[in-house]
Formats: sequence, C-alpha cells, structure tokens
Amino acid sequence: RVRGNFLLPVIGKPVGYDMQVGDWTPPYGSGQVSDFTLMFTEIHTNGCWTYSGELSFAPGAGAYRMQNLPSTSIWASHLADTNAVYESTFVSTFKSYDDGRYVGHWKDILGEDEHMIVRTRVVRDTEGHIVKCNYAKMKGPLKVRKFFSFRECTFNPNVNDPSLEDDYAQNLFPRERRRGHVVP
Repeated sequence: RVRGNFLLPVIGKPVGYDMQVGDWTPPYGSGQVSDFTLMFTEIHTNGCWTYSGELSFAPGAGAYRMQNLPSTSIWASHLADTNAVYESTFVSTFKSYDDGRYVGHWKDILGEDEHMIVRTRVVRDTEGHIVKCNYAKMKGPLKVRKFFSFRECTFNPNVNDPSLEDDYAQNLFPRERRRGHVVP
C-alpha cells in the first residue's frame, strides 16, 4: 500500500503514472508503464479562471467508484468486479473570477468516503476480449490539481487476478520511496 501527494511535473500536458512502481513515467520519473495519465490545466478568459484536473485511462482500462465500507480497517471490497462498467475518464473543475468570487467548489475525483477499483495494463485478443490485465484500488480523497494526491493505493501485480487483498509480505512499494511513503 502507498499514500501519495506529488506535485505534477508539468502543467497543461498529460503525465503518465505507474501504479506498480509508484512514480511518473519518463521523462519525469522511473515508472515503466503508464497505468493512467493525469493532466491539470488553467485557462484564463474574460476575467474568469477555469481549473481542470483529469485522470484518464487507455482504451479498455478504467475504473469504477464505490462508497467506502463502514469499517475503518476494511474500507473496500477485496475483489474487483471483472464485469463492472469501467469508466475511462474522471474530471474535476473549479472556476474563480479576478475579483475574488468563486463558482462552486472543487469536487475531488474521489471524496473522503469513496474509493475506485482500477483495471489497467489491458491486452486484448483479435476479437477484442481482454486476455491480460491488472487490478488495483485507490482510496479517496483523490485530487488532481497542480498536485496529485490520494490516501491509499494497492496494486495487484498478478495478471488477471482480481484480488485486492493487501499482502504486506509482497508489498510492491519499496520503503525508500522518493515521492510518497509506504503505509505501515
């Protein structure tokens, strides 16, 4: 499991994030596979700032949101629903005016009481059926602004295994992480 609070290395361009390595993909980090991309944009027109944070997945990959379970120690299902509808894009926006007024408030991609189940690294056969993929879970709040933050993430390295049980003996994230810290 890992927690994250990372500054985005670039504004206005998509940046890949490798959930297994827990780092940005090149040229910004040591990640090897882009499990999803993040992009934050700021647009100023006619005295209004529009800020947008986006989390996007490759075709066939995606995520679905769920409410956290009432238990504080077991907050998510321990098994991904392989038949769920996996959304490919999640967006949060916010507007403010030069005179200091705000329009609404930031709606995070995931709130405090939500989590998402992720399907990534999807490989399809010639008929379009998924033959390989990995699953993960991320606990909110999940924010994409000038930074990317989430409370907790667990990635299953076993191909086609929908289990999301935390296995501390095989934790993917080394204790000497540079851009986050391991949850004990």
